[in-house]
Amino acid sequence: MHPKSVQRHFFYGLLFLVFVLTVFIFVPFISSLIVAATFAVVMQPVYKKFVKTFKHRGISAFLASFVLIILLSVPLSFIGREVIIQTKNFTNPDQGVSPVASLISEIEAPLEKILPGGAEQISEYIVKFSGTLGDNLGAIFSGTFHTFVFFGITLFALFFFFKDGEQFEKTLVKLSPLGDTYDNEILGRLKRAVNSVIRGSLTIALIQGVLTGVGLAIFGVPNPALWGSLAFFTALVPSVGTSLVLGPSILFLFINEQFFPALGLTIWSMLIVGLIDNVLNPYLVGRGVNIHPLFVLLSVLGGLSVFGPIGFIVGPLTISLLYALLDIYKIGFKIE
Repeated sequence: MHPKSVQRHFFYGLLFLVFVLTVFIFVPFISSLIVAATFAVVMQPVYKKFVKTFKHRGISAFLASFVLIILLSVPLSFIGREVIIQTKNFTNPDQGVSPVASLISEIEAPLEKILPGGAEQISEYIVKFSGTLGDNLGAIFSGTFHTFVFFGITLFALFFFFKDGEQFEKTLVKLSPLGDTYDNEILGRLKRAVNSVIRGSLTIALIQGVLTGVGLAIFGVPNPALWGSLAFFTALVPSVGTSLVLGPSILFLFINEQFFPALGLTIWSMLIVGLIDNVLNPYLVGRGVNIHPLFVLLSVLGGLSVFGPIGFIVGPLTISLLYALLDIYKIGFKIE
C-alpha cells in the first residue's frame, strides 16, 4: 500500500476514534448544551439590545443570562414549591380522605347509574392516574445535586453561546459537508422554528397554565398549582386545550354546590384563559414557522417519554429541525 494512502487511512481512523471518545465525554452534558443553545436563540433579541447599549459582548452576555435566570427562577421556584407541597398532599393517605377520593365519592353514584358496574373500575383508574401524576410532577420540581449541576453547566454554556455564538455558527458552517448556502438556510429556518415553538406555542401554553392555576386558586379548587401544571400540557392539545382541566374543575364545584365559584371559574376560563391564545398567537407564533399544535404536543410528550425532562425541549427542537429540512427540500435541494 502506498505510504500516502496509509497515512490517509491512519489519519481518518484516528480522527474517528478521537471523535467517538469526544462524544462519550460530552454525552453527560448534551442536555445542558441543548437547553443553553435553545435559550440563547430565544433570548437573542434581549442580548442584541444589551450589545447595542453597552458595546461589550461579555457584559451583554452576563446581563442577558441574568435576565433569563430572573424570568425562570422566580416563577418556577414558587410554582415548584407549591407543586411539591400539593403533590405530597394529593392523596393524603395519613388524613383519611383525600381530595381525589372525595371527588370520586361525589361522582361515583351518578357514574353507577350511567355505567352499571363501571364506576369502581373508573375510580381505580383515577386513583392510579392521580398517583402517577403527583409522583412525576413532584420528581420534576424536586431539587437534587444533579439538578444543580445541570443548571450550573447550562448557565455557563449559555453565557458563551451569547458571547461567542456567531463564531460557533461560522465554524459549524465551515465543517459541514453541505454547501454554505444550505447550512445558513437550515440554521436560519431552525432559529425561526425554535422561536415559533419555544417562544410561541410553549410560552402561550405556560401562560394559560399559570392563569388556570390562578383561577382554580381564586375559586377554591383543591391543588391549583398541581392542576395548573397539568393545564400547561393540555393547553397544547388542539381545540380542547385547558378545558380538559377547567371543565372537570367547574363540574367539581357544581357537584359540591358551590354555584357562584363555578360560575366565576366558567367566566374566568372563557374571558381570561381562553382569549390569551387569540391575543398572543399572532404575535408569537405567526412570525415564525407555523407548526401545528398537534405536532407540538406530540413532540413534547414523545420527547419527555424518550429523553426524560430534557425531552420537553429536545422534542420540539427535533420537529422544528424536521420542518426546516422539509422546507429546504421543497425549494429544491442540490448537491454543491
